[in-house]
Amino acid sequence: MGKIRRGGYVFMSIRGAVVKIRSVRINNRRKAFEVRTSSRRLLFPFAKVDPRPTVSDPITRVFVDRELGSEGFGFVLRSEREGSVHIEQVLQTNYRKSVDQLLSLLQVLDCEVRLVVRPKSA
Repeated sequence: MGKIRRGGYVFMSIRGAVVKIRSVRINNRRKAFEVRTSSRRLLFPFAKVDPRPTVSDPITRVFVDRELGSEGFGFVLRSEREGSVHIEQVLQTNYRKSVDQLLSLLQVLDCEVRLVVRPKSA
């Protein structure tokens, strides 16, 4: 994943291009949004959005937000409260989850893990 700076903000990207959302669906069984980009299908849990949906106030509509340049999606609850999520949040959640899963797998395999952080040389 690369980073693109735009207007003081840093956006995560795949292969140097800003990621666009093609479609988004509600998956009530997994309690998550299914976000589809050109190359991947990502999950984003309901628990990470604001306002948070509940059993008495479920999501009634979800859509790719064209005002965000298809770099985010919006949703509406039964109470007509609205929220939106940027693709950056989705990518960070899935990246962190992948690293956590890798570390868990290495622990199960009884591997020693050392995290080394070095400054990038020019």
